[in-house]
Amino acid sequence: MFPFLCTIISILLYWKVPKEKRSWILIFSSLLILSWWDLTSTAWAVFLSVFTWASAQRWKTPLIIGLLLLQLILVKTLLPISPLGLSFTTLCLIHYIIAQKRRKLPPHSFPQYLSWVYFFPIFSAGPIERFDHFLAEQSKTPNWLEGSRRFIFGILKKWILVEWLLGS
Repeated sequence: MFPFLCTIISILLYWKVPKEKRSWILIFSSLLILSWWDLTSTAWAVFLSVFTWASAQRWKTPLIIGLLLLQLILVKTLLPISPLGLSFTTLCLIHYIIAQKRRKLPPHSFPQYLSWVYFFPIFSAGPIERFDHFLAEQSKTPNWLEGSRRFIFGILKKWILVEWLLGS
C-alpha cells in the first residue's frame, strides 16, 4: 500500500512544482519507495550512480565500464543475495557512459540524471529506458486522459490478475 500511496502523492506533487524542481520529486519518491523495499540495495544504487557521474568526465570509458562489470560479477558471485536491481542499475549506468562518450546526450543536470537512474516505474519492472528518451519525455505536455486510462487499467489488471486470480 505504501508504494501506491507514495506514487499518487508523487504524481500530484510532480505537476504542482516548477519544472526545474520536478527531477527532485522523482528522485525523492523513487528512493523512498526503493528504500522501503531494501535500504541496502538503495544505498548501493546511490553509490554506483554517484560514482558513475563523477567518473564519467575524468576517467576512460573502458575503465568505468570494467569497474561497473567487475562489481556486478563480484557481488553476484560472492554474496548469497544480490542487491535489488543491481544488474538493471549497472546496465543503465553502462548505457549512460557509452552515450556520454559518443556525445549523444543532450545537455542535462545531475538531478535529471539521478531521476532517470532511480525512476521507480522502470526500476521495478524494466525495460532499460534510454536517457535521451527519458529527457525528451519529461519535456512533453502530459496527456491526462491517456495517462489516467493507462494507470486505471494497470491497477485493475494488478488487482484482478495478481490479487484475485493468483491470490497473492
